[in-house]
Amino acid sequence: MDHRFLQRRGGRFYYCRRVPSLFAGVDARTTIRLALRTQSCEVARLRRDALAAADDEFWKGLVRAALEPNGLVAKHAQASIAARYSALRTYALASEPGDPGALVILTAPSFVENRSAAPIAAPAALAANPLQLPGQIRISAAYRLYHQQISASRLAKKSALQRNNWFKPKDRAVAQFIAVCGDLPVFDISRADARRFHGWWAAQLSARDLHPHTANRSIGNLHTLLHEYFVFAGQEDQLNPFRRLRFNEPDYRVIPPFSNAWVRKRLLVPHVYSRVHPEAALIFLALIETGCRPSEIANLTAGRIHLGSPAPFIEIRPGGGRTLKSPAASREIPLVGVSLEAMRRAPDGFARFRDRGDYLSDVLMALLKREGLMESADHRVYSLRHAFEERMLEGGLDYGLRCRLMGHRNSRPAYGSGGSISFRRRQLEKIAHPVPKEFLEFIRGI
Repeated sequence: MDHRFLQRRGGRFYYCRRVPSLFAGVDARTTIRLALRTQSCEVARLRRDALAAADDEFWKGLVRAALEPNGLVAKHAQASIAARYSALRTYALASEPGDPGALVILTAPSFVENRSAAPIAAPAALAANPLQLPGQIRISAAYRLYHQQISASRLAKKSALQRNNWFKPKDRAVAQFIAVCGDLPVFDISRADARRFHGWWAAQLSARDLHPHTANRSIGNLHTLLHEYFVFAGQEDQLNPFRRLRFNEPDYRVIPPFSNAWVRKRLLVPHVYSRVHPEAALIFLALIETGCRPSEIANLTAGRIHLGSPAPFIEIRPGGGRTLKSPAASREIPLVGVSLEAMRRAPDGFARFRDRGDYLSDVLMALLKREGLMESADHRVYSLRHAFEERMLEGGLDYGLRCRLMGHRNSRPAYGSGGSISFRRRQLEKIAHPVPKEFLEFIRGI
């Protein structure tokens, strides 16, 4: 028996429904709860169906009004939509089996279909032409809506740079599609158009020796855009023209770790940092014994750096308008060796590189290339993180502790806090690189 959106309390039925997140931008409510004024399951289901239909039509109408370029017209449309919604709910709560009132959702005047607000009088016409978003909205306009509204909830806690980085590949994919196929109406994009774009990427991969992941990401972003727009528009059953279009990818190329000998002989040498900004040098050194991602160190603030503790440590936490890669990335990491000395020179963090991850990455990669610090052509700044993980493994550190320090999700059940900071520090001291005296003096002089 279908009990969707129904709750029963004290023998009476209630209609309870959460407002879908996709419509949060046009409906400030979070949950809808109405007494159905009946103890009959049959009547409750009938009224529930009528209310659900009214809600669906209401949300789609509000979206249409929000897309209206004329603000005054949009305001009048919203008023008409609200009035009709109120009437439909009144009719729905009076519906009885076999009573003409049960058909009111089909026979009542439609929401505003255009600027003239002409109603659709015939029930058959309304049933055959359900309320939809404008059918001719083009992909550029749909993407603006996706940018400004559909994706708003998932971006709420991201910083400006994180939002920019999240949208950058999507911006590129939409621009590429428009360049290849044109700014087509969303619902007119066909499988042939998608295959044309796929074929364009095939030519690019061949001519420019690109990795297939680049093409797959572009196609995947368009697939996601259309899927979420179809859902937003109430057209969930619309076939996605980009479905199952992708290129086979070769095995993922692993970024190798720096060897211990390379770190000690080539990275713990003062002169290689003479032509880089001091904050960039300190961030690079802080990565060696923490295994952090560069952005995690760059965005530390004074409140997350605990140098006065008996066991100095840093906290990687969300906040300050930034999110982390995953919940597991929130962690506390003891400071030892060269990383402790580097953080002592930056007790308030790194203002120059805060929320400037791309800039920091460019600066550090330029350092590696300019000073000949890449152990192979495949090494990157992230090789420090991988080297840290490998040293913990070879040093016999517990798997759970390694996961906590790296910010990885642990497949084992979680018990306790993973050991005190002092305990973690003693474990890391076992694998820390010895720091030459002349290098200590160099750091302290920065």
